[in-house]
Amino acid sequence: MPFSPRIVHALLAGAAALWLGAAHAEVTLLNVSYDVTRELYKGINR
Repeated sequence: MPFSPRIVHALLAGAAALWLGAAHAEVTLLNVSYDVTRELYKGINR
């Protein structure tokens, strides 16, 4: 069962997008903590 050209193009485009995304996916993690309830308790304590 041969693949249609649309499916082949879609698979190639998806693979290229993943490859390019992975090549530019440098992530810098920061040591930051944020308490999301801090603002809630500020409003409650007023």
